[in-house]
Amino acid sequence: MRRILRNNLGQIILALAIVMSIVILSVSFSVYQMNAGRRLLKYEPAKEVVLAVTSDFERALAVALRDASLKFNETYESDAVNAENAANIVGGNALRKWMRSAVTAYSHLGAEMEIKDKKFEFTGYWNGTMGISSASAGFSMDVEAYGFKGWMGKSEKIVMLTIFPDTINKTGNSATLIFQILDDGTPVPNLTPSLLKVYVWNESLSKWNPAASINMEYLGGSYYLLSFSPIDKDRFGVKLKAITPKDRIIVSARYIEGARSQEDWGTLYLGVTEDERNYEQLLPRHLLWWNPGPRQVTWVISKAHRTREVSSPTIPNSTMINTSSRENITIILYVQPSPPNRPVRINIEVFFIYNNQRNNITNVRNYTINKGEGYYTINATNQYRNNDAGAGPGVIPSGSIVYLRVELVDLWATLHIIYRESKIILSDPPKTQQ
Repeated sequence: MRRILRNNLGQIILALAIVMSIVILSVSFSVYQMNAGRRLLKYEPAKEVVLAVTSDFERALAVALRDASLKFNETYESDAVNAENAANIVGGNALRKWMRSAVTAYSHLGAEMEIKDKKFEFTGYWNGTMGISSASAGFSMDVEAYGFKGWMGKSEKIVMLTIFPDTINKTGNSATLIFQILDDGTPVPNLTPSLLKVYVWNESLSKWNPAASINMEYLGGSYYLLSFSPIDKDRFGVKLKAITPKDRIIVSARYIEGARSQEDWGTLYLGVTEDERNYEQLLPRHLLWWNPGPRQVTWVISKAHRTREVSSPTIPNSTMINTSSRENITIILYVQPSPPNRPVRINIEVFFIYNNQRNNITNVRNYTINKGEGYYTINATNQYRNNDAGAGPGVIPSGSIVYLRVELVDLWATLHIIYRESKIILSDPPKTQQ
């Protein structure tokens, strides 16, 4: 027996060593799991706080734009110069009030926040056929209780109202037209007459009078047919002021027959002219040609043609585009992705050539088409506003050619950018203030 034990002693020791190793590894793994679990428990609450605050910040930005648009509407007619500054003060106060409430709500977690780069804009002071009320702001947040620091977030809110002059039809003392209203690129289907004010131009008194009679019909896809009376027989003019049903944000647009729009070259559309119907260009509204009939015109981007580029005509003499006062360039596209249920990334560039020199206006990398078919509004940083191509800082001078370039990043997808359907413009590349 002793001989057997002596002969197997080494095996017994080895077996005991293996058992001890397994026990030690099991204990180590259990300790690791406990530590990882604590880190996960610490991470998840921080993530929930960030998501809750971000969602609440988006709602606060909508409220701030509501207050700012109300102030701008009240102030503009009497003090156009200072109206936007007054609106920015009101909107900023609303955001600061929200921040104080949010910090108080999460004070037990040692939360700290800061509002950054807030901006409220009312494009062209609502003087053109496309009126925009927009707000953008960022905020930083630390949550001391979870050791969560340095988080940065940014949100935007944009409401757009467009009058289509080419759809205006005057009959006797009344007129009809089509207009469009979008809220963050999404159609607003529930606008009612009580949320729309219509004014007609009085040429003899040079003033706007409320329309005596209005009727509106929703056509679908964010478009409304509006009829109203009376109209001025000497000179036709119409001004619309709409209030969004959900957030009560005010936006306005106007059109006066024969008046030169302040956004003539500051808003460019993807389209064709009557003389060059097969040649796509970036065009101001007055150069666009309308093809009668329900023909859909599409810009296709795919693996076979992953980059598409389109340019404007040469900006004529005595005309220039002023971008110096704009922090962002707004690009609006109507996109149909294929397949429709997967996010697709694209790169977007806007630039101009002057004296054979390229000048960058904006560059967006890896923008995601993530909600299927519909409008996509890109508010991109204006890289040119402080640069000078020879006509002053931020000014695109006459003789320049503006370019839009779209590049497909995910080559398995196909994108259809629809830019015209019947008498409706669906996509308009860069918008600046002239």
